[in-house]
Amino acid sequence: MQFTGDELGGKNQPMADLKSKARDFARQNFAATKVTVASDGKEIEIPWRGTKHAFFRKMSYETAIATTKLDQIIAHGTLAESVPDKKAHPEINATHYYDTPVVIRGKPLAMRFVV
Repeated sequence: MQFTGDELGGKNQPMADLKSKARDFARQNFAATKVTVASDGKEIEIPWRGTKHAFFRKMSYETAIATTKLDQIIAHGTLAESVPDKKAHPEINATHYYDTPVVIRGKPLAMRFVV
């Protein structure tokens, strides 16, 4: 999956502005949508509160740009590992980590998402 790096207006802007644009883009385009992971057929819901947590953390330029194709990153993900729930939440069996290879401005990266 290719990214030009200019999907949210380019790298020459303050990170706070880029992060804000990524958050708004995710809210408008992905909140309350479902995506099927092609590799295992698992249907993943993208709730707004789930994406919201990502924007409270420190975010890299690459992660902000990748937000513009979040649905495709999920659809093309491959299960990397599953970890049993350590806090014994009754509604959680395990945490699943998926990786999707991407290229941003010619730089190959692996984007990881958590379900």
